[in-house]
Amino acid sequence: MACAHLTSLIREGKTENAKESLGQLWEMLISILEKGIEDHDMNIETNCGFINGRPLKIDVGPFKWDPKMKNPIDQYKILKRTAVRFQEWLQNHHPELCEHFETITEQTFHPEQETNLNEGI
Repeated sequence: MACAHLTSLIREGKTENAKESLGQLWEMLISILEKGIEDHDMNIETNCGFINGRPLKIDVGPFKWDPKMKNPIDQYKILKRTAVRFQEWLQNHHPELCEHFETITEQTFHPEQETNLNEGI
């Protein structure tokens, strides 16, 4: 699972590798939505993992193609919920990665989205 992968890297003193893994994981989630794949349960803690250092989605829940998911506003809503939930996990388990994860996710979100969409989250 993704959390075990990050924990292992931190325990080995490979903080930079853990940060790189966070970036790869986030890019994978964005890529899923950009392809129009609907997954309203993008729970990183239980539905993502790594094999040979590469992120993958491990989810038995339903996926479906939905052209709405290509809309940046719909992507924002799902990614924002995912980021908030995972940030809490990081804070409790690896606070040294929180700032980096915040930086990664902030690059995804645009100020106009923050202003106009927070009520929908």
